Amino acid sequence: MKKTHVLPLALLVACFSLSGSLLAAGEKPADASSAKVTALKEREAADELTRVLKDIQTLQAQFQQTTMDNGGRRLQESSGDMVLKRPNLFRWNVADPFPQEVVSNGQQVSYYDKEMEQITLQDLDLASSATPALLLSGDTAAMLESFAVNMAKTSGNHFFTLLPKGGDSPFQELQLTFVDGRLSNMVLLDSLGSRTKILFDKVVMNEPVKDKLFEQYVPPGIDVLDQRASVMNAQKPASQSVGKP
Repeated sequence: MKKTHVLPLALLVACFSLSGSLLAAGEKPADASSAKVTALKEREAADELTRVLKDIQTLQAQFQQTTMDNGGRRLQESSGDMVLKRPNLFRWNVADPFPQEVVSNGQQVSYYDKEMEQITLQDLDLASSATPALLLSGDTAAMLESFAVNMAKTSGNHFFTLLPKGGDSPFQELQLTFVDGRLSNMVLLDSLGSRTKILFDKVVMNEPVKDKLFEQYVPPGIDVLDQRASVMNAQKPASQSVGKP
């Protein structure tokens, strides 16, 4: 199997049905009255998702992740474990088949590719990084302003669908399933039609987690590519004024 890097958005991620809510979200309301009803339903769904996520202060789990193309062909499988803590702290460990770590300490994100022996550092941009990891660990209410949210409920189960309102989102659709208040699975649909599904197992919620867990350890001999704005700006040559001699 060809190696493909696990993108940070796909970290928290057959697709389940939401009783037609995906189709309804993509249709234009017929009139102003139906538009108001749609907006009200989306607001209620967003409020309910906010309530569910606010009950999660820490989350630890194992995961199985599968990515398939738009024709249903399996592209990649991976597994590992993850831990989240509010606000904006997360660690995602891919153990198999290609060991990788993605860690946020609330200010920066580090991507550690163990096979390539390289760590890349980037700023954590809360304003534009509407990722599944941040939806689970950050200011959920504020981030949900960027999405149209649909919801379906059965006994003990919540099914949410998030559709980005802007055109700059790295994914077209995000689905979350909660069973008895616990995160069960996530599904991401990207712009090429690929679908990534993540199944969570051995979920532990709201147990104490030390902040030290979200600091990236740099082993000896590992290359560090620092792409944080403060470092990149410091490396730029100083601008020189051009005047008459």
